[in-house]
Amino acid sequence: MKPNVLTVLQKAIDGLVYPSKTSTPFWVFHWPTETGPIDSARILNLRSLPPNTPVEAKTVEEFFAGLTKEEDFHNLAEKAKVRKYRKLRDVITRGLSETQVLRAGKGNVEILIVGRTSDGSLGGVRTSSLEP
Repeated sequence: MKPNVLTVLQKAIDGLVYPSKTSTPFWVFHWPTETGPIDSARILNLRSLPPNTPVEAKTVEEFFAGLTKEEDFHNLAEKAKVRKYRKLRDVITRGLSETQVLRAGKGNVEILIVGRTSDGSLGGVRTSSLEP
């Protein structure tokens, strides 16, 4: 039996934190009854955020660009982290469709990578970033 994408996502985020002032971990989320379009107003509502919250949309590739680039100066631990980010990116791109990255808020920014699961519901991973 093929593993559920949410289970695979949970394994992929194990030990990963988003690099910001707070180094926040990632969490898997799933909205099993949500099958409609993926748009910022809907996602703000599902996260109980005010409708006037500023939202910036990015592609999965844009979000992961800096996180998945291995540099010559990286030590072994940093190289391992790059591989984990690549694995997470691959799980997202293979396991979810219509995927979007939404950055909601100013200062304390909630980051949601949301897409459609094989059953048509919405799910993905989220984290946050403390920004000036």
